[in-house]
Amino acid sequence: MKPFGVSNAGLGAASQEAISHGHRDSKQDHLKLLREVQHERSKIQMLQEHKNMEEAKISKAREKQRKEKSSQVSASRYNIQSKML
Repeated sequence: MKPFGVSNAGLGAASQEAISHGHRDSKQDHLKLLREVQHERSKIQMLQEHKNMEEAKISKAREKQRKEKSSQVSASRYNIQSKML
């Protein structure tokens, strides 16, 4: 029901304006969500890169320990063999 004294054309224009305004709000909401998603993806990528760097450090440290232990075992075998002679 239309308010008293408002023409059908006036209602149509007001209705169009409301639809247009709602569309702008919807588009702005969509763009805001898109920016938030992009920001979250950026954070995830940064965390993944940090995780990969930490895993590489751990792997390198384990390899170093393995080589040191291997050297110690070789040295122990050499000492045992030289004592037997």
